[in-house]
Amino acid sequence: MPKPKPGTPDLVFFQEVRTGDLLKLKGKSNVDEAAGGGARDLRIPKQFGAFLERIFTKVGGEDGVSLSTVHWENKDGSVGHADMELWRPTGARPAELRIARIGDIGAWQVDEGAFKADEAKSLRWFFLLTKDSNGVVWARLVYEANLDGEDPQFRDYVRRRVRETSKNESVRGTISWKDWKVDP
Repeated sequence: MPKPKPGTPDLVFFQEVRTGDLLKLKGKSNVDEAAGGGARDLRIPKQFGAFLERIFTKVGGEDGVSLSTVHWENKDGSVGHADMELWRPTGARPAELRIARIGDIGAWQVDEGAFKADEAKSLRWFFLLTKDSNGVVWARLVYEANLDGEDPQFRDYVRRRVRETSKNESVRGTISWKDWKVDP
């Protein structure tokens, strides 16, 4: 099967990788092992919902759940893919959406040693989702240390979001590339 070629970026969402996300990626975020594995999702303020619904466009099996098949390039050049879910806010967390099944995304597997080394230098990592001009959703990690190798508009926007975001919050943002509309 030939490898698909990504189109140009259309929609972009990024969110900072936090220390707690490392356990979520492994399905072990619950301190009490007897209580189950714990959360396996990214929590996102619901104000990002309308934008994310443009990426997660397939109807899910439950009310308020939408899906997207997410692709990534493996180190050997092959392409992996998995379905991800965008979940509506819950009664317990009415201000948050959830992107579920993050551990299934090969591109989002984090090398803990490298992550902690960058964290010690106050350098951030980001989960990135890009829906391209062909309608294909791609995932990868972006490293603050390597932003100079990214598109200049994207690089400058990420750096602005880093400056504007409190250290207690995750840095995140969205881009509608066609008309260069960013949020916030």
